[in-house]
Amino acid sequence: MLDKDFVQTRQELVRLLVVARQTADALPSFGKDHWRSKESLLREIESCLWTIKHASPFLDSLPERAANCLRRGGLISVDQVCSKTPEQLLEIVNLGQVSLRQIQFALGRIGRSLGDCVEEVADGAQ
Repeated sequence: MLDKDFVQTRQELVRLLVVARQTADALPSFGKDHWRSKESLLREIESCLWTIKHASPFLDSLPERAANCLRRGGLISVDQVCSKTPEQLLEIVNLGQVSLRQIQFALGRIGRSLGDCVEEVADGAQ
């Protein structure tokens, strides 16, 4: 179940993206630099939307240090975290044994564990 604030933020960003696209289309082009800035604005908004769409309230359930380590490692969804082994997670800068135990505990609360996706891929290959 998604958090109400999470859903509301996502809806607001979708509206913002629509407005940004309409504005970019309506503005005249004043040369390459002007066009690049409009394009970079759209890319930035789309990147934020992608992050929110694929982010998980799972990260919010973790202590700040563990969540920041996962973000730094590019792991923002439960499936991405579950696809890793404990050894792979320990390779992330500043993610130590305590953060690893916190992540494993949080995954256990939702019925998941590290290596879930790896096992499914291995089972499918046989």
